[in-house]
Amino acid sequence: MYLNKLDVKIKDRPYDLDAPKNQKKTIHYKRLDKRILYKVYIYLSGRDVSFVRSVTYTLHKTFRNRTRIVNKTDSNPYCRLIIWVWGTFEIQAVVEDARGIQHEICHNLTFDKYFDATTFSSKEFEVLEVQ
Repeated sequence: MYLNKLDVKIKDRPYDLDAPKNQKKTIHYKRLDKRILYKVYIYLSGRDVSFVRSVTYTLHKTFRNRTRIVNKTDSNPYCRLIIWVWGTFEIQAVVEDARGIQHEICHNLTFDKYFDATTFSSKEFEVLEVQ
């Protein structure tokens, strides 16, 4: 870790990062009223993830509980957060490092680049509707 600069960024994917490597990755979606919701995995990446203590994610204003605190644990070393969304937006986050210093970062969701939302298909992933 270089002084007060933390090499950490937010990433997102529409599939589970912990899925077995020999298993085809699955993108989940569901219909809610006239909207299509997608299951999105948000997580930290970067050289200094090991120095992170927690992340406070701030989601779009349409979320009921738009502020989500995720503590880093052995079972969640990348401070993963799973949400259902119907579109892309900017996530704001405050990352607290092991020294208690807070770092603000932002990320625009990009999960939709992995599949065709009009046909619910992907060449690389299985796209599956959940009830």
